Amino acid sequence: MEIPQLGERCFVSSCAQLDFLPVKCTHCSQNFCKDHSFPLNHECPDVPDKTVSGPLSSTIQSYKCSYDDCSEKEVMELLCTYCKKHFCVSHRHHGCNTPRREAQRARRERFEAPKRQFKVAKEAVNKIIDAKIEKNRNLSGAKQETANKIQVMRLKQKATGRRTVPESLRVYFLIHWIPTAATESENKAVFVSKDWPLGRVVDNIADTCKILTDPNPSAPKLRLFHMNGEILSEDMAIPLQKLLEDKVTIDGASLIADFYSVSEHGESSTDK
Repeated sequence: MEIPQLGERCFVSSCAQLDFLPVKCTHCSQNFCKDHSFPLNHECPDVPDKTVSGPLSSTIQSYKCSYDDCSEKEVMELLCTYCKKHFCVSHRHHGCNTPRREAQRARRERFEAPKRQFKVAKEAVNKIIDAKIEKNRNLSGAKQETANKIQVMRLKQKATGRRTVPESLRVYFLIHWIPTAATESENKAVFVSKDWPLGRVVDNIADTCKILTDPNPSAPKLRLFHMNGEILSEDMAIPLQKLLEDKVTIDGASLIADFYSVSEHGESSTDK
């Protein structure tokens, strides 16, 4: 009984290795061992020729810069986001978005102009209201009370102070002072607590208005004055609530913050 032949010998004559799992070339259809199975390894004559004919440059597309008088070419297209044209790296910022920015600026100006006009008109109205309030300072009765309520409402809209002070305890003042390089302006709407002693009220106003004080004991002390120049109180321990009850000052009053020479006028209870 004859034993059937197993496997195939490699078609490469110099090899002729018997391989039980031969690999058939997809081009010449001959059987090869694993070492000569690739077309390059057995120099397969039936592999199609893929040599590029003609100049290499003719097969590569290039993109010329769209900028005037620029002859630069790129192998990769770089399209502008706005005009959708190709530009080289040197001219990628070619200014075509300038009209777009100008249009945005004009559109923003259309929205901002009414705001500025409203601000100017509001300032003019505030000046009229301030003049009327000042005119009504010497009035008595219902007119004086109405003027004070209007002043308090206006101060509430812009007053600053410690947010920890409850709404029910807040007292509003318009503080005036002589401006310096360290201060933002010459007047400011503030609120303080009616439960605070006058000394703490003064310290808080100094912080809020950025009024610099000298800690030297012999230096003039910051104090609060009425608009006529009369000091609110020399007693820094007195509660603000007491001053309100005694009608020494009122909610919404305009006060002057200025320095006061304690040595000339005598020491207050908190300066001893």
